[in-house]
Amino acid sequence: LLAARESDDARLWAAAALHDVGKVETQRSRGDSHGHEAVSAGMIAPYVHPDVTWLVQQHIRVAAYLSGEMRSAKARALAEHPCFPLLIQLRRCDVAGRRRGFALTEARRERFARICARAGLE
Repeated sequence: LLAARESDDARLWAAAALHDVGKVETQRSRGDSHGHEAVSAGMIAPYVHPDVTWLVQQHIRVAAYLSGEMRSAKARALAEHPCFPLLIQLRRCDVAGRRRGFALTEARRERFARICARAGLE
């Protein structure tokens, strides 16, 4: 839902909808969500465009880039990827979606269903 406000790019919508699907597995197997981005990317890779998989794989790593904690060579490689602008948008959506009081109302459910349909994720 937040991704639809950011962009009309279906890759961002799909990544926003799917970026945390691996948390269930990492919580079950390890008791925390550490590494869920790799698990999520692996789960969705057979079903989505490679750009979506890349966005999901990098959605935690970009925080180190934004905070200045990433080494310059790695930061440069990340920033040079063609989907880097979408990755920044995904990060913004991920952080904004954590705010307290964000309820999934019926209107938001309907909008999400429309977004998924347009992205081919029915």
